[in-house]
Parts: sequence; structure tokens; C-alpha cells
Amino acid sequence: MKMGSALLALAAAFACCPAAYAGHQYYDGEVSIYLPGRGAAGTLNVARRSADPNAQIGCTIKYGVPTSTYPYPGLTQVYVTCVARNSQGRVDCISVDPAVIDIARTIVPTSFVAFSANESGLCVRLSVSNDSAYLP
Repeated sequence: MKMGSALLALAAAFACCPAAYAGHQYYDGEVSIYLPGRGAAGTLNVARRSADPNAQIGCTIKYGVPTSTYPYPGLTQVYVTCVARNSQGRVDCISVDPAVIDIARTIVPTSFVAFSANESGLCVRLSVSNDSAYLP
């Protein structure tokens, strides 16, 4: 009878209480753009679910002739373009640097991406964080 009482008490405990969740979760809000510094940051999945219809952040790796004049106009090459936008504006950059291209290849739907551009529109910083804290 003691085993039956213990099982009944355990079942009652599980039935009465909501599930507990553990693990650090980071909600970074909306896509952030800093126009004077030509920088941007945000999480892809947050941008996707944003109330801001203009929210977007990410990078694309391409092969071909870039539409910009950087770095070698008319030359077919591998390059990366990063873009972020929200209702406040848009920041984008381009790079043929193999290290920047390799970093861009690590972006997944739950990545936190931060980048900045110089006055010429060249990517001078790209940071990608793939962390459990950014999962939906």
C-alpha cells in the first residue's frame, strides 16, 4: 500500500504544477541599426518574427561579379554581402576577405549576427554567435 500512496502523491505533484524550464534564454529585441557607425546587430529568428515589417538581418555568399566597384570591378569572384534593416534605416557591406566569407558560412537561422561597414561599404567586422541562448 505504501508504494501505491507514493505513486499517487507523485502523480498529484506532476498534475498540479506546470513544467519547469531551465537554461539561459537571451531575447535581444529587434534588429538594431547604428547609422552613424554603420553597424547592425540582431538575431535572424527574432527579425523573422518582428512586428517591424522591414526587419531583416543576414549575409549572403555569392559567386559572380559584384554589383559594387569593390574590390575589383568586373572580376568574377566569391564575395559576401551583409544587410540589416529596420524602420529606421539600412546598413550593408561587402567583402571578398576569405576570413569574412568563412565566418558568414557559419550563420544559421538562430544566429546572432553583428557587423559594421566603413565609409566605402566594406565589411570591417562580422561576428556570428551560435549559442543555445538564441534558440526560439
